[in-house]
Amino acid sequence: MKQRLYLINNKVGDASFRDAVRLVAREHGTSVSFLFANRFAFHCPRGRRDVSLYHDGKRVPFRREDRVFVRAWGAHPTATALLSIVLRSLGIRFVDERVHVSHGIRSSKLAHAFILKEAGIASPNTWVATPRSFPTVRARIEKDLRFPLVVKTKGSKGKCVWKCDTRAALDARVAKLRKSELILFQEYVPNESDIRAIVFDGALIGGIERSSKDGFYNNIAKGASARLVPLSREETRIAKKAAHVVGLDLAGVDIVRSAHGPLVFEVNKAPDISGFNDAAGFNIAEAIFRRYLSRARS
Repeated sequence: MKQRLYLINNKVGDASFRDAVRLVAREHGTSVSFLFANRFAFHCPRGRRDVSLYHDGKRVPFRREDRVFVRAWGAHPTATALLSIVLRSLGIRFVDERVHVSHGIRSSKLAHAFILKEAGIASPNTWVATPRSFPTVRARIEKDLRFPLVVKTKGSKGKCVWKCDTRAALDARVAKLRKSELILFQEYVPNESDIRAIVFDGALIGGIERSSKDGFYNNIAKGASARLVPLSREETRIAKKAAHVVGLDLAGVDIVRSAHGPLVFEVNKAPDISGFNDAAGFNIAEAIFRRYLSRARS
């Protein structure tokens, strides 16, 4: 089988580097493809299927035996970091892996579906695209997720989460997000509530059920009500593992009990605990620091 080389993020004006790659690849009988991080779209399906990558709307058939040379490019660091996370999850080696996957996107909800899938934790069917790549995969996203679908970007307290019921609403929302480096698109899972589990230092501190008024925004900051709820053994395992694989000591793990089983929607690195105390019946900050200081003495 012919070996393939993918050069990612070669600068357009850097012709000498490109020519050198072509020359050496020809000597080794290797085909070459030049790709750019901001032209990628990423698909993380719910279920057993592997994640997939699209470049300019065409699926890239990465194989483990391929060679991938990722050049750091300041113009698209977040897209490059997400690409690196996905490549690693597929078992594909690439240049400067440790640098790229250490990017801060690991704690961002834009990457969580891919990181959690690698750890065997289910999330909703998810696509991530750049403003440039979105038009090339819009038809795939619409067919795969169907309407209504959810759009997310970086943000907290439900401020950067929207439900789009039509193509016109989707296009209008993406147009407003054209300056974002990455945009997340996710299947809408009907629910009247979700679970916010607070995990600290590998332990479940507590969980509350947040019930929305509109069947969508379950954030307390958006007016949702909350009550203490016991988590099942499986939900507890998932919450603790999700915090661990994302790399957070303190995390708010959002879980929805769906027809497909528990799905992790987000792992929050700065969870809002303002409504936790009243719902849970205890002070969450006190519980966190009791564990923190007792562990520090041991």
